[in-house]
Amino acid sequence: MIKEKQPFRVEFKDKPKERVSEVEKKRNSCHNCGSTDHYANNCPKAKKKVYDIEKVPEEESPTEDSESDSMGDALREPSDDDQDPREEFLVEYQEETKLEIQDIHLEAGMPQDTAKKNLCKNTQDAQTFLVTPTRGMAYKHGTATQMTVCIDNAQNPLMIDSGAHCSIVARNYLDTHFPNWEKQLLPAKAKNFKSASGKMTSIEKIIKEIIIPNRNGNIRLNPESVVLDDAHIQGFLLGTDYQRMYGIDIYNSKNRHITIGTNKEKKISLDIYQISSKDPLEELLKEFIEG
Repeated sequence: MIKEKQPFRVEFKDKPKERVSEVEKKRNSCHNCGSTDHYANNCPKAKKKVYDIEKVPEEESPTEDSESDSMGDALREPSDDDQDPREEFLVEYQEETKLEIQDIHLEAGMPQDTAKKNLCKNTQDAQTFLVTPTRGMAYKHGTATQMTVCIDNAQNPLMIDSGAHCSIVARNYLDTHFPNWEKQLLPAKAKNFKSASGKMTSIEKIIKEIIIPNRNGNIRLNPESVVLDDAHIQGFLLGTDYQRMYGIDIYNSKNRHITIGTNKEKKISLDIYQISSKDPLEELLKEFIEG
């Protein structure tokens, strides 16, 4: 009988064992008991409890025998053993730090108090857009916020004054340019107005439609102007009453301009609206008047 040849095997006594990394050991072992002979789904040991929730023993309903004991417990002073276990989960209230009134005003965008103790120590010089003039000659850099507008199909000057609390017009100007202005008056109470030159007496109010010409679209205003008897103003003056109503913002940067309403991209330049014989918008005004 012929025997099959067995493969030749040589086993060395000092043969090093195969190295297995810790990651492979954990991967090929039971997650329950840690043995490498089986996996967790075939583990003979009981599974570990992951969540151990301590149950609070339910309080027994009081009986007739315990009623007398409860009365006695109520009369004795409370001790540390009688502390409610739920108090451990209570969060201790911490009083918030008091904020300075100056910080509250700053966050709310309110005007800041100018007291000496609240003044900021970090002071920087404001940036200048023009060349610093010679001392004593700065007044020459000032210009009036004035433009040419269309009123009753005629060119008229309009001054936008941030220092006037209401819109006004002089009586002598109406007599010269609007002969029938007295027929358009609105009833109003006579009031005394003050200016740098003295007191001025108001007559009544008048409404004149003001058209501000613009190549991107004309803008119409309908302000009520107070007629002053003894004022010397050559044109209409738009005060802060209608500046706030129409949202007119004045910008005194390199290119002086105003914006009306929420459209801040539509800029109306003040430099080219100045009254002069070479007004670049004179043709535009003529087209509007003739059309």
